[in-house]
Amino acid sequence: MTIPLSRHVEHITAVDRDPQMILQLQKCLSSQGRIEKVDTFVADMRFLKLSSVFDVVVCPRESFQLLVNEIDALHALASFRRHVSKRGCVILDLAAFAQSSEALDDAPEYYSPGLADDEVVADWERRLDDGRTLRRSRSQRVRSPQLLELTFFHTLTSGAVTEEFVSTVELRIYSLSQICDLLKAGGLEVVEAYGNYGKAPISENSARFVILAEAR
Repeated sequence: MTIPLSRHVEHITAVDRDPQMILQLQKCLSSQGRIEKVDTFVADMRFLKLSSVFDVVVCPRESFQLLVNEIDALHALASFRRHVSKRGCVILDLAAFAQSSEALDDAPEYYSPGLADDEVVADWERRLDDGRTLRRSRSQRVRSPQLLELTFFHTLTSGAVTEEFVSTVELRIYSLSQICDLLKAGGLEVVEAYGNYGKAPISENSARFVILAEAR
């Protein structure tokens, strides 16, 4: 989100705990002449100690849901609250992981409503700059009403040589009431909530919970 936002705001601070992600962002910003508009930090969102407060704190695209433990989630919310200005807001962008196929718009591309647990589906195939071919397949498993497990299978092909990699990610599933209660416990009050990026009202078939909250 950093590069698109940099076209519309005065200044951005981007945080990621992976140094390689920050390095890649810096390269992209430099190539587009936007490096002066963005400060970058390698840090964990649970334990931010930046020297500034901000008008808007954004936690995008399910990144908050990687914190499957409630204590970790509360640490992150406390970090957000410390870094938002008195008149500012915190935006959480969560996937609802609805089971209905009506919720496909704005849903994560790696999630398929109604897909059976552990059923493997082909995802995409890409030709890399060095001539190799990368393919990805995936499966999903709802481990509990509040936990989704995703498994990604990558196949890298170069001529007759094939390498395979498997990675697993867990994401927390929230209902609207659960995320509102968690925000309240973290000292934040919900002021707006939408079911997609078009600001539709939230329903049982919503693809997302886009939540705007302010410090209490």
